[in-house]
Amino acid sequence: MTVAAITNNPEDMMRRAILLFLLVIVVSTTSEAIVVRGDIQLLASVVDEKDYPEVVPILGGRAVGTLIDDKWILTAAHVGQIVATSSSSDRDLTINGLVRKVDQVFFHPSWNEEQLGEHDVIDLALLRLDRPVDDAQVAPLYCGSAEKGMVITIFGWGRTGDGTSTELVKDRLFRRGENMIDEVTPRIRFDFDEPTSPDATEYEAVSGPGDSGGPAFIDVQGISYLAGVSSFQQDEVSSELYGVIENYERVSRHLDWINSVVRD
Repeated sequence: MTVAAITNNPEDMMRRAILLFLLVIVVSTTSEAIVVRGDIQLLASVVDEKDYPEVVPILGGRAVGTLIDDKWILTAAHVGQIVATSSSSDRDLTINGLVRKVDQVFFHPSWNEEQLGEHDVIDLALLRLDRPVDDAQVAPLYCGSAEKGMVITIFGWGRTGDGTSTELVKDRLFRRGENMIDEVTPRIRFDFDEPTSPDATEYEAVSGPGDSGGPAFIDVQGISYLAGVSSFQQDEVSSELYGVIENYERVSRHLDWINSVVRD
C-alpha cells in the first residue's frame, strides 16, 4: 500500500502547495455536481444530512467520503491526495457533530495522480482519523457481484443543475440522486439519461467536483451498502448535460485492500 504521512516539514510545504494546486484542478474538472433530471424541482433532491451521518464532507464540503469504521473514511485517491497535502484546518472533519482530524492517508497501491482514469489505476484512498467517532453509524461494504442493473443512490454538497443547461447553482445544500448501473467492468459506470429515456430513474442524477469521493449506495433487503466511490466522468458531452458517463470505483473489487488497511 502507499501511505501519505501528514507532516509539517518546511521543505515539503512548497511541494504540497504545487500538488494541491494541480489536484484542486483535477477535483474541479472531474465532473460537475449532483445534477438532477430537468423535469423535477431542484429542491426535490435536497435531503437532511443528519439522516445520513455516514456521508462525510471533506475539505470544507469540496469533496465527500464515507465512514466505514469508527476511525476510517473511504474516498477517492485524488481527494486523499489533497487532504494529505493540505493545511491542518482542511484535515478537520465534522462527523455527526463531532470534530475529528485526519492523521494519515492510505492510497490504493496502483494510484497514480497523473494517470487518473486509466484502466489499472484505482482512485481509492482511506483516511484514518486521530480518534474514533463516538456512536458511529458506518456504511457496510457491498461484497457481492450483482451490481449491474441495480439502482444506486448518490450524495453530495456540490453545485447543482437540471441537465438542460451548463449553468450551475452553488447553494451547498445536501442532495441525493439516483441512477442505474450500466456496467461494472472494471468500474461502476452509468450515464445521465434524459427524462424520456426508459432507463431514467425517478431522481436521475450524476455527481461532480463538490461530490468527488462520494458514495454510491445500493439497497439489498432494506440495507444500504456502499458499492461505489465517485471518481471521474467521460466528457463526450459537457458534464452538466444529459449523456455524460459517470465512473465510480467498484468497492467489491477492492475489499481485500480495504480490509487489510483497516485491520492492520
